[in-house]
Amino acid sequence: MVFGWINVFQLIIIAIMMAPNIQYALRHKNTAHVCTNRVMHILEQVGRYACILFMVFSFDSRGFGFPSIELFLIYFLGIPLLLIIYLGLWEIQLGDNRLAPVYVIVGLALLPCGMVFGTTVPWTIAFILLLAAVGPILLQNVLPEPSKGTEMALSIVPVLIFLLCGITLVNLPLIASAILFGIAHPYITWKTMK
Repeated sequence: MVFGWINVFQLIIIAIMMAPNIQYALRHKNTAHVCTNRVMHILEQVGRYACILFMVFSFDSRGFGFPSIELFLIYFLGIPLLLIIYLGLWEIQLGDNRLAPVYVIVGLALLPCGMVFGTTVPWTIAFILLLAAVGPILLQNVLPEPSKGTEMALSIVPVLIFLLCGITLVNLPLIASAILFGIAHPYITWKTMK
């Protein structure tokens, strides 16, 4: 499967990941950062925006593509699973189940875009959306209240998503950006929790 030099599917992944972040930011406008390490804040922002850039745009003349069917299957199974975990953790962190309808509406609106890329993409999106609506309810039975572990998991899972995308697509700039983001983002979360 080849995406070309713009990967709309990964743009959809980023949109799904950003929805709870935006809702959290709107609810907690006056939250101060406890971590005062300016270098780590800069590294986090550079890593975050570089990950987003390299997830969506390929600067390689070959575009996005999987070098083997095995890597495609890892991507096809791994990314939805990580997204479901991420969205479920956000539902727990936000303390409500109001995001599930948002994911379903956004995903159904984006489903026609996915059909451009063949038959697997729409099914993947539908799978993500179904479990995004049901997954949080299941996770709330395991982790009923937000905790420091939930916050740390919320800082690590996006790194894993970026890293898995980079590794399966053999996208070295994305891998490097994910490692940079993976060093800074959990560090800042850890310092903020103390």
